[in-house]
Amino acid sequence: MHWTYKDATEGIQNLEQGDLLEKTSDLSAILDLYHPYYSKHPENTHFLVLTQSCDLVRRGIGSCKSRYLSMAPVRSLEAVLSREFDGKLRHVDSQLYASTKSKQLMQQFLARLFNNNEPSFYYLESHPTAGLAVPSCALLSLPIAIKSEHYETCLDARRTSTEDSFQAKLGWLVGQLYSRVGTKDWPEAEMAAKVERAIDSAVLWLPESELAQLEKMIGEERAKDAGTVFDVTKLRKMVASIPQKKAAAIGRIMELGIQVKLIPDKSPERFAFRRELENDAIFGSFFK
Repeated sequence: MHWTYKDATEGIQNLEQGDLLEKTSDLSAILDLYHPYYSKHPENTHFLVLTQSCDLVRRGIGSCKSRYLSMAPVRSLEAVLSREFDGKLRHVDSQLYASTKSKQLMQQFLARLFNNNEPSFYYLESHPTAGLAVPSCALLSLPIAIKSEHYETCLDARRTSTEDSFQAKLGWLVGQLYSRVGTKDWPEAEMAAKVERAIDSAVLWLPESELAQLEKMIGEERAKDAGTVFDVTKLRKMVASIPQKKAAAIGRIMELGIQVKLIPDKSPERFAFRRELENDAIFGSFFK
C-alpha cells in the first residue's frame, strides 16, 4: 500500500476528508436522484470525500455538523490525461498516440500532479485492495454534494482513507489557501522515472512528421477491414513500417541518381554513395 493512504480504516467510526468511496449500488441509487450524470458516467469509478473531517464527526444522536457531504468524482489517470490534453492527443479505439512535441508538456503536468501540486486534481496512487486498480485522480473542479442523512451509506462505501498529512494537502487544494501544506514528495530521480513510465504506458509517442502517415495507414486499414483492432502492438508495428525522413531522403536521392544515370544501378558505386549519405554527419543533421 502506498504511503499516501492510512494502514486501515477499521475502528474509524466517522467519515474523514480524503476517504475513498466506491460507487456501490446503494451510493449510486442516491446519486441517481440528485446527480444522475455523475452516477452514470462510466469513467467515475469512485468518489473522494472533500468535506473537512471536523465537520464530519458525529455528535449526540448521530448527526454531524455539516448538512451536506461534498465529494469529487475519481477517474483513471488515462482518462484525465485524455481530458487535459484534448487536441494534443489522438486516439484510435482505446489507444492514445501523439506527437513528441507534446511530451514535455505532459511530463511537467505529471510531475506536478504526482506531488499534488496541480490545483484542479488530487492524485491517487493505485490501491487494488481498495478497488482502485489503476492510478487515478479526483477532479476537484467537479464537486457534488448530497445530504448528510446519507452518512451511513457513504461510510459503508468507504474503502480506504488518506493519510493525515495528505488530508491537509487535500484541504489546501480544495480551499485554495495561500500557504503550501508540506507533505512528503517523491525523490527527484524516482519521480523522473515514474513520469516516464506513466507517459510511455499511456501514450504512443511519434514525431510530428509521422502522425499524418500513421493516420493515413489507419484509414487504409479501416477501409480494408472495419473490424481491425488498433492496440498499442498493432500501432507500433505500423509506426515501425513508416520510412524515417533520412532513410526516405536517401532512397529518393538514389532513385533520382539512377534515373538520370549519375549513379549506375546495382553497382559498387551505388552502394558506396548510399553508405556515404548514411554516415555523413552534415547530411544527417538536416533530419534532427
